[in-house]
Amino acid sequence: MRTKGGKPELWLAESLKASSSKAPSESESESIRQKWAKSFDNTNLYPISYELKPVWELVKKINPEKGNQYEKYLKEKWDANASEMNRAKFLKSKRISSLMNVKEILMFCKKYAADCEEEEVKANNKMETFSFIICFSKRFENWKTAAKDGREEFTKLIAAIKDPKTTVKQFKGMVEERSVHYRIHAIENRGPYWLQLYRNHSEKLTNVVKMVEEGKTKMKHITLMDECSTESTTESLTD
Repeated sequence: MRTKGGKPELWLAESLKASSSKAPSESESESIRQKWAKSFDNTNLYPISYELKPVWELVKKINPEKGNQYEKYLKEKWDANASEMNRAKFLKSKRISSLMNVKEILMFCKKYAADCEEEEVKANNKMETFSFIICFSKRFENWKTAAKDGREEFTKLIAAIKDPKTTVKQFKGMVEERSVHYRIHAIENRGPYWLQLYRNHSEKLTNVVKMVEEGKTKMKHITLMDECSTESTTESLTD
C-alpha cells in the first residue's frame, strides 16, 4: 500500500507489526485508516487530482473587476497572435512541398530524369554495338556515365521534394551547388556526347532554382492577400 499526505508513519507502524506477526484484522486496519484520516491538516495535504483552469478565475476570486480585465486582455492578445500566424506564413513558409508550383517542379524533375535514362539506354546500346572499337567504347562509356549522373541527380531531387522535412532553403542550396558542379564538369570533361549532357544538367538545375523562386514569389503574394483580407475584415467589423 502507498499513502500520500497526512501521517503515513501510522501505516508504516502497522506494516512493521504485520511483518513480525500475523496480518492485522479488518477492524485493526479500519482503526488505522481513521487515525490516518484525522491526521490531515493544511501542512500535509497531498494533491491527487488536477484540473487546469484560466488564471483569471483565480484573480476573480480576489478581485472580480481585475479578473475580468485580465481575461479580456489575454483573449485579445491571443486573437492578435493567431492572426499573425496565418496559413501562408506559418504553415507554408518553410517546406519545399508547400510551394504553390511544387507539382510543376516535381514533373519537371521526373521528365528530365526520364530523358537521362533514355540517353543512358542509347549509350549502352552503342557500347554493345561498337564494343570492338576501343576508342568508341570509351566515348560511349563516358556518355553513359554522364546520363547516369543526371538520372541519379534528378532522382535525388524528386526524393527531396517528397520529403516533408526538406525546407525551401535546403533544397535551393542543394540545387544551386549541383548546378555549379556540372557546369565545371562540362568544362573539365570535353567530349561529343557527355559535354552537352553535363551542360544540360547544369541548365536544368538552374531552371529548377528559377521555378523555386517563382513558387516563393507566389507564396509571398498569397501572404499579402491574406494580410489584406484580415485587415479588411477587421475594418468591416470595426465599422
